[in-house]
Amino acid sequence: MSIRIDRDKCVGCFRCKNICPGNLIAADSERKAFLKRPYDCWGCTACLKECPVCAVSLVLGPELSGMGETLTVKKTDTGYIWEVTDRFGRVKQLVTNAGRANAY
Repeated sequence: MSIRIDRDKCVGCFRCKNICPGNLIAADSERKAFLKRPYDCWGCTACLKECPVCAVSLVLGPELSGMGETLTVKKTDTGYIWEVTDRFGRVKQLVTNAGRANAY
């Protein structure tokens, strides 16, 4: 399980680099983020939630019963939209409301 950073979407803000608890994200000479040690990534999703342009995605491999799907996160005013895109381009969404996070 690892993240993927889309260089075409990356705007060089380095919010992903700054939030990564494993210090696994670096910047190249073009100020684009990249994962410097993919095998050390434990998939915490902190970088996904921090990226303002959805350039970071989590690859859902076999250990998560995935078959090449990717997970991206979009922040909204009230929470997050979690999107899973399958290998055929179909998208499923889960919308969460941060204001109701502890309502149980």
